Amino acid sequence: MVCPDYQVEMLTRPSCANGAGRAFTLIECLVAIAVLALASVAVSSALLGGIAAQEDALRLTAGTAAAESRVNELLATDYDEIVPGTAVEVIGSMSHSTGRSPAGFVPMGRRTIIAAQSLAIPGYTGLVIEGFQIDVTVFDQGQGEERQLASISRFRPHSFDDDEDEEGGE
Repeated sequence: MVCPDYQVEMLTRPSCANGAGRAFTLIECLVAIAVLALASVAVSSALLGGIAAQEDALRLTAGTAAAESRVNELLATDYDEIVPGTAVEVIGSMSHSTGRSPAGFVPMGRRTIIAAQSLAIPGYTGLVIEGFQIDVTVFDQGQGEERQLASISRFRPHSFDDDEDEEGGE
């Protein structure tokens, strides 16, 4: 059923005799393409910067895990088996206590410094604890120079349990 009082008028752009009002001009198209290209470059740059930051954060996390792994190995080792000195695992040669190198450790190196140390406790005259100072630094090669990813220092005391193990074995 059609209502006779209802009429629809179509809205159209005014037309010119030569048809210039009916379509975009070439200049309007070029300006739109240039704006789109600039927006695409800005978005791409932001994405690439975000990806680079994420990869760097992942490398820092893996470096911290590599340093913690080495410190935990040394803390779990019998006191008498720890040898003071400096050990450097060059980039690409780092391994885990299992003998294999996790994939995230490959682009890194690790420096371990173990030194015998006496630790005096402040406030307790004459109380000195013998042990080892363990310093582990993980590094990579960034732009031609060494970059430190993580560094952990721990003191490994010579515990009373270690002395009891020696006496019990005799």
